[in-house]
Amino acid sequence: MSRRTNRDRDKAELDRLWERAAGDVLGVDKGPSRISLSARFSLEKAPSLLGAEFGKVETIELPGTIAVRSPAPVIAHMKSYRAWAGQHAVPFEETVERAREIVSEHVERTGAFEIGCLGGMLICTR
Repeated sequence: MSRRTNRDRDKAELDRLWERAAGDVLGVDKGPSRISLSARFSLEKAPSLLGAEFGKVETIELPGTIAVRSPAPVIAHMKSYRAWAGQHAVPFEETVERAREIVSEHVERTGAFEIGCLGGMLICTR
């Protein structure tokens, strides 16, 4: 069996962007973190979770970098956060707009907004 998942700190730049934008909107130093969908089954936790069922669990790391030259893809991704933003009393539209401003300024200044991808594959055998 093979399965793909992400490391605990996958796409940390998006976490920091959300926290900064939410913090700016809320008037605090750092806003609440986004919910990580892979937190329950991260690349770090997966071998111990799968080890009870499989005799051998091999991890193959697949690191990469996404470089965007426009805020559009980042903002499209952040719009998927709507479902849980209200759970943390984060004004969603305002936070997304602030994130757009931050990414736009960063791209204008440096040419690209880079996001580190820390995924991997698990190869499991009995």
